[in-house]
Amino acid sequence: MDPKNTKQISKDLQAKLEAANQRISELENKIEKLSRSESDNRLLRSLIDYSPSAITIVNAETGIFEVVNSTAEILFGYTREEFLKLGPAEISPEFQPDGRDSKSSAYEKITLALQGETPVFRWDHCDKDKRVIPCEIHLVKIPGSKNLVRGNIIDLRNEIEAKVLLKNREEQLDLVIKSADLGFWDWNIPNGIVIPNEKCAAILGFTLEEFQTTTDFWRSRIHPDDRPLIVAGLKDHMEGRSELFETDFRMLCKDGSWKWIRSRGKVWERDKDGTPVRALGIHIDITEKKETEKILEEKESTLDLAVQGANLGIWDYNIITNEHHVDANWLKMLGYLPGEVIPTYEFWNESLHPEDKDKTNSAWKSYVKGESPSYSTTFRLKCKDGSYKWILTRGKVAENDPEGNPLRMIGIHIDISEQKQTEDELRETKLFLDRAQKAAKIGSWEYDIPSGKMTASEGLYQILEANDRMLVPTFDYMHSDDRERVEEHFKRSIIEGASAEIEYRSITPSGKEKVLLNKTDFIKDSEGKVLKLLGTIQDITDEIKRKKEEEDKRNIERLTSSISTELINQPILEIEEAISNAIIRITKTFKMSRGNLVLYDTEKMNRTLVYEFIIPEAKNQDASWPAESPIDPNNFLTKKILDGEIVLLQLEDFPESDARNKMLALRIQFLIGVPLTLEGKVVGGLGMNSEIPLSQLGMKFGEFELANLKAIGETLTNAIERKRKHSDLLAERDLLAEIMKTSVAAITVLNPEGEILYANPSAENVLGLSLDEIQERKYNAPEWKATSIDGGEWTANDQPFIRVLNSGQPVYDVRHAIEDEYGNKKFLSINGAPIKDASGKIKNLVFLVTDITESLSAERALKRSEERLRHALIASKMGTWSWNLKDRIAHWSSDTAFIFGKDIEDFDTNTSTFMDLVHPDDQGLLEKYVRASLLGKEDSLNIEFRIFHPDGTIHWLEVKGQVYRNSKRFAERMAGIVADITERKKSEEKLKASEARFQTFYRFANEAIIFLDPRTEGILDTNPAFLRVFGFNQKDLHSVSPSSLFTPDSWATLHARIRSFESSENLELRAIRWNGQVFSAIGSVHFYTERESYVAAVSLLDTSAIQEVEELKVINDEISVRNRLIEMQKNELQETLENLKKAQAQLIQSEKMAALGQLIAGVAHEINNPIGAVQASNQNLQECLIRFQTILPDVQNVLTGMNSEQVEAFRQFLSLVRQPKDQLAGMEERNAKKSIVAQLQELNIPSPYAIADSLTDMGFRELPKIALPFLVCERANVLIEYSTLEAFFFSNTNTIQIAVDRVSKILYALKNFSHFDTTSEKIPASITENIETVLTIYQNQLKKGIQVFKEYENIPKILCYPDDLIHVWTNLIYNSLQAMEFRGTIKIKVYQKADFICVEIIDNGPGIPENILDKIFQPFFTTKLPGEGSGLGLDIVKKIVEKHEGKTEVETRPGFTMFRILLPFIEVKV
Repeated sequence: MDPKNTKQISKDLQAKLEAANQRISELENKIEKLSRSESDNRLLRSLIDYSPSAITIVNAETGIFEVVNSTAEILFGYTREEFLKLGPAEISPEFQPDGRDSKSSAYEKITLALQGETPVFRWDHCDKDKRVIPCEIHLVKIPGSKNLVRGNIIDLRNEIEAKVLLKNREEQLDLVIKSADLGFWDWNIPNGIVIPNEKCAAILGFTLEEFQTTTDFWRSRIHPDDRPLIVAGLKDHMEGRSELFETDFRMLCKDGSWKWIRSRGKVWERDKDGTPVRALGIHIDITEKKETEKILEEKESTLDLAVQGANLGIWDYNIITNEHHVDANWLKMLGYLPGEVIPTYEFWNESLHPEDKDKTNSAWKSYVKGESPSYSTTFRLKCKDGSYKWILTRGKVAENDPEGNPLRMIGIHIDISEQKQTEDELRETKLFLDRAQKAAKIGSWEYDIPSGKMTASEGLYQILEANDRMLVPTFDYMHSDDRERVEEHFKRSIIEGASAEIEYRSITPSGKEKVLLNKTDFIKDSEGKVLKLLGTIQDITDEIKRKKEEEDKRNIERLTSSISTELINQPILEIEEAISNAIIRITKTFKMSRGNLVLYDTEKMNRTLVYEFIIPEAKNQDASWPAESPIDPNNFLTKKILDGEIVLLQLEDFPESDARNKMLALRIQFLIGVPLTLEGKVVGGLGMNSEIPLSQLGMKFGEFELANLKAIGETLTNAIERKRKHSDLLAERDLLAEIMKTSVAAITVLNPEGEILYANPSAENVLGLSLDEIQERKYNAPEWKATSIDGGEWTANDQPFIRVLNSGQPVYDVRHAIEDEYGNKKFLSINGAPIKDASGKIKNLVFLVTDITESLSAERALKRSEERLRHALIASKMGTWSWNLKDRIAHWSSDTAFIFGKDIEDFDTNTSTFMDLVHPDDQGLLEKYVRASLLGKEDSLNIEFRIFHPDGTIHWLEVKGQVYRNSKRFAERMAGIVADITERKKSEEKLKASEARFQTFYRFANEAIIFLDPRTEGILDTNPAFLRVFGFNQKDLHSVSPSSLFTPDSWATLHARIRSFESSENLELRAIRWNGQVFSAIGSVHFYTERESYVAAVSLLDTSAIQEVEELKVINDEISVRNRLIEMQKNELQETLENLKKAQAQLIQSEKMAALGQLIAGVAHEINNPIGAVQASNQNLQECLIRFQTILPDVQNVLTGMNSEQVEAFRQFLSLVRQPKDQLAGMEERNAKKSIVAQLQELNIPSPYAIADSLTDMGFRELPKIALPFLVCERANVLIEYSTLEAFFFSNTNTIQIAVDRVSKILYALKNFSHFDTTSEKIPASITENIETVLTIYQNQLKKGIQVFKEYENIPKILCYPDDLIHVWTNLIYNSLQAMEFRGTIKIKVYQKADFICVEIIDNGPGIPENILDKIFQPFFTTKLPGEGSGLGLDIVKKIVEKHEGKTEVETRPGFTMFRILLPFIEVKV
């Protein structure tokens, strides 16, 4: 081939490859958009579920609901499962109010919706209790479907009740107006129309037809002198300064006369800007009342002005006749009307307060004696209503007899109750002020300028902590740095004579520094000269400190918010710089010397310093860590961080260690360490250090500061994780591109027309064509010569392309064959899937094509092999079986059923059928072997047991199998073979009998037997006959050599066979006894293995005992066989024991995961609740953002027109708004709103009611003073609306944070629960935290009807197996829940008793029957129904406690069951 053409082809291929990669990238972007669309769909489904109206989707073909939301469940009282079995007619009465039957009428409405209409109609539904619910229905066809109709069901019951109530109220109002003879008017303010009722027009002499309804007509009828008063009253009311419009004025009647009218009205409707739209009111004719009042005023003006103005009552007392005359004012003071009482002396004396009688008599005697010029005293008189009034009486003798004796006395009564009350109030106020000054740390002082005298209150001495009251506070108490400034302030104040205040520092005698606020006022003479200085001094030290702490908190909040905003919105490529800037800002805000961010690799135990900032003023500028450094897990500080603790440590808190030395080297006096966690795992740390001790730092580190640091840490963690994921995505994208290039399978991309747009390089090998040739063909090109896998016709509908295109769903492992031009066939397996755009339309199709020619051949060979295996099993009388451990279903082959003597149809899939056939003596052994295999590390199974055969005999079976486990090593399936070994067992029984016979022969036979080691030729053993024949003692054998027992020729013969391991019979030998006597013997040599070594057995028989020798040879052969069988059985027993140990550990974890499965629904519910809150809050935030976009331009315009003070006030107000607050409701909200309205009206701020509504919605209980500067703006309502949005926004973000924390807690507990201990070592753990993990997981079951009481002593961590203990608490707590049927009380106590930690779990269930109490810890014993429990729970509890060397105790009686677990107290050594 021409090199130029080759180069050109390579360029073309490269260009096509780049184009294909570009298309793949576009497809990935579209897939990502589709994923986001799916996320939006999930959000939409959640919003529909929480919609305030009931939403259903009905299938028009079946007439049954397919989808209902939660609102529909609540409205109708059906569960979702019940709903999905019903249709519209089933939740409706038989007939509708129009008389039509519900079923046909519903079908008609649904048909209209399917035809594209959107019917809206009234409908009667009924709930589960058959109560009728009037509704309004909105139907619409689901886009893209043929027979689905969505219905919105609006409950009209409240609306109908409201209409009925409104109608009744309107009728009542009309009746009241008519009965009261009132005029009624309705004012449409924007249109200038006033509509009166008939009485309102009649008051002025008009009929309704004559009365004009314009405001100009009304204004023309009002007296000119009264118009300003009416205008002012209306303005005050419309601007919100008065709740009602009420005034009296004159109106011109039709006949030209004037009438006095009392008008009362109120604005009932305003637009969205607060502008009045509609007002309602009444008119009352008060003309006669006004005329009467005028006449009375004229008649009583003179006397009333004199007497009433002076508040006097006149009394006239005739001393001779004892007659008492008083005027009406005297009686009125006591609440009496004239003629109601007779004002005698006795009446006056009885009305006198008992405590005042002596004082009154003394005053009278003093006057009579001439000691005072007039009778004057104060006393209390009892009023008509039982109360007392203070009276000042003054009188003189008006008439004397000739002797000068008094005859008549006249005087006055003055009501001084208000004066007395004022005096009492002043006295109480003074006491209150004294107490308030003391509580508020306020003292007062007074300085008389002419005399130079200065006095101070007790409170001032207490503030200054001065014990000597003779010393007058002077400038000597002030801080030396402030003294000159304060002196200058007072000099200037005296000269200018203006009130002022100043802050300064004061030093107490003990050296304590305080911040004081002095407020000064003046008393001046008539010429304006200052005579006295009056002042108060307040200790504002705590207030200054509090303001500083609040400012620090605001700075921290702003820091947290801004870092979160920046890192969330920051592009990926700029995250590193944003993180660096965040560390700098955190360090400066918290006034630290340095701040750093490190990441941990806990697997490699390595630390990476991501970034460190050191302030220029720091004395040490060395880095805290190298860029990479190892982690010491035992380091004092590192260990706390890795444990997830926020660390606040000062230098003196550190023990003597490398960490303390490092702090000294870096000059660190104080440090903070915040662990960075991701999914419950510590991945790094945020650290800050200070070279200044904490006490001098001027910063507080409380819960608020630490919570914000934790939030910042989480934000940094998320940013780092986001960058890491982005890097992983890039790597994954590159990897996928590389996979596309290097994949062994062919990858092709087709368009909907069937054209091949892209094929990877492997496609050339798989399809046998070049890439150009592939892309020139379509999927159905005849050149493919496609056939089915067996050579049959390959139709269009068989094509995976057509199947994916028509169904829109993926296809898997579609197999067929193709043929090249040379007739060579290839067998292919195709997986395909559609690639859709956002609308769901298929844009492309991708297929993975694998050449299965070789694997298909292997598969066919495997089938042939399986067939041969099946025939072999039949020939060997074996059967196969399998057991699915998940659903506990067993499968048996027909051969297996034959072995059991049953038809395959009679063999149940439940293992209980099998267990019923097993011999009772073998059932326990069988269960033990199965459990051992399930829990063990070995995966094989080999068991022999007996069954009852239907023919009445007992058969022996042998089961061999394999345990198949998943990736987590949990057993999922067992499978194997079963064989009838009855005949073998019978042979073994015969062999045992033979062995018994051999042992008898071995011991008592006359034949001498010697066991030799062929390698060493040493004697291993002999029988008694040998000792007897050869004449040796047992103790002499160790020194006997085999060669000394035979003559040389005989030993040579015997030795040759032993060395060559040649068994021989009937050897004629010459043997030598211990005394040297030679005798003839017939010998045999045989070999067998014992403990993997050969042993030579030599038997010798006198020639006289040949027959015995022959029998011995037979027995010897049997012994050899038996020994081999014994050895095999021993090996199998050892293997089985090991499997049992492994199965035990596995069973514990299986039980644990089974318990976890029972909890999944509850845990899902617990997680769904906060997720639902997050979804709802997310929707609220989206709505907020939309409103923000519309209102921001208005806010900017308003701010532009404000001065700097108003802008700053608004900014500080927003800071208050963003702080979390409790929502107001009910009486508390109304009281707060009323208080705020009153304050706004007092300050003449427009729209006080609208502003008060907004402020209480934000959670304010009183009017925030900081808001006053901008509330006076013309468009303050825009700023208030924006602030309301801010409050709503931050309230929803707080809800999301609470929900996320809740989900994190549940997932953390779930992770601890499902963790499986693989270390088999005791580790430190808290027993109470261990129990709390289980309670968290069971929270959904507990909260529905279980009361949990906990009594935990302060128990330190102990060494234990925490994962195993979680299983103990799970079994005991869940057993209690089941026993109480999930209704009752559980009490959990944890305490220390001697050397044990005791845990008691007590429930008030029915108790455990006494007859089964001793069986509850037996394995497989259960009182639950089949499928509800394995009977292993308490057995595992007992074994776990015994593993801890602890004890398990049970106490039970009806209504009380207690399990007590005692664990050894092994305290952790620090």
